[in-house]
Amino acid sequence: MKILLVDDHQIFRESLIDHLKQESFCDSVDGASSTEEARERIGDAAPDVLVTDLSLSAESGMELLRWAQQEYPEMRTACLTMHAELNVLRETLEQGVSGFVTKSSGYDELVGCIRQVARGGNYLDQVMLRKVFQHFRRRPTSIGSSNDALSELTEREREIFTLLLRDSTLDAIAERLYIRAS
Repeated sequence: MKILLVDDHQIFRESLIDHLKQESFCDSVDGASSTEEARERIGDAAPDVLVTDLSLSAESGMELLRWAQQEYPEMRTACLTMHAELNVLRETLEQGVSGFVTKSSGYDELVGCIRQVARGGNYLDQVMLRKVFQHFRRRPTSIGSSNDALSELTEREREIFTLLLRDSTLDAIAERLYIRAS
């Protein structure tokens, strides 16, 4: 698999590239420091997965995501960002992003995200997953009470809900949880 990592902090970008090159699933890992450079690399190398920061110097990573969605809709995309806000997550999802990892996460989260996104799945790191749960727990039910909508779910249903936020297919969830159709 070919990966392009876009981040304008050279030492951070190069360090991640060096680590990712050690992963067995990575055939090649390239880097770019700007959206302009990323566009050139995408045109030249056609990566399978684009991982971009959202806060880049000249043009934002969000602009790169919009462009990538229009020009290369088959390319899978993920964000590696310091922005851990639900409105940012929503905006990236609207741009077709399949993975979202905050920079406060560990390296294993990034690797898990890239693997999942490359397989056609979706991924949210633990930081954002917690925020999604907190958001839905605070939302009132449809009849206007302040009851926790998620509290009505069984433990197994919560487990499936969590996996739905991370995995794109029901088949993947069924396989992971050892569930068979009746």
